[in-house]
Amino acid sequence: MRQFDKVTDITIKTLIASALCSQLSTRAIPILEDFTKENYAHSLLNLKEDFYACFIINQIDHPKLSEWKQELNEGLLQREGKNNRFSLFSKPAKSEKVGRNEPCPCGSGKKYKKCCG
Repeated sequence: MRQFDKVTDITIKTLIASALCSQLSTRAIPILEDFTKENYAHSLLNLKEDFYACFIINQIDHPKLSEWKQELNEGLLQREGKNNRFSLFSKPAKSEKVGRNEPCPCGSGKKYKKCCG
């Protein structure tokens, strides 16, 4: 956080803002909110993604959470194609459990217990 105020390069400042969100820093939230209202390097990162994750993980209620969620879902659909059913906030698919004596899913041809297990 000390470096954030000292840096003048907008690209470096954007990367520091993303790192602070990734560290789940709740003290940095007011500073970062002000920063996102200014011109940050939008082409480099979408800080809304970082903000959304930070607020959700820290269980902080914010009036823009539903707006961010909708924007992020729409952005994902635009990147992946409109017919894609995947949603950023959908439940992950269940992974199939591999038995010890079954072939390894890595494709080596060995039994799972002798390879990746």
